[in-house]
Amino acid sequence: MCSCHTFSTTPSQWGFLNDKRRFLYFNGGRGSGKTTALAEDITAHIWQNAGAKAIIARETETSQADSTIETFYGYFEGL
Repeated sequence: MCSCHTFSTTPSQWGFLNDKRRFLYFNGGRGSGKTTALAEDITAHIWQNAGAKAIIARETETSQADSTIETFYGYFEGL
């Protein structure tokens, strides 16, 4: 994880954040912390790998704008 930010994890977030496979899939219900764990993981990856890129996808553009982007902005403002 990125040493620049800490947060309390759920067991499923902990498993996701410590999985070393190249491609990961993390699913769960609304409010289960998927986006927060993803923001942490992407931050750590970019922090450790200059020039790294990431793709963040949702099922619709509306859900991307209403949920994921808002969470990411809030996460990065807190760093």
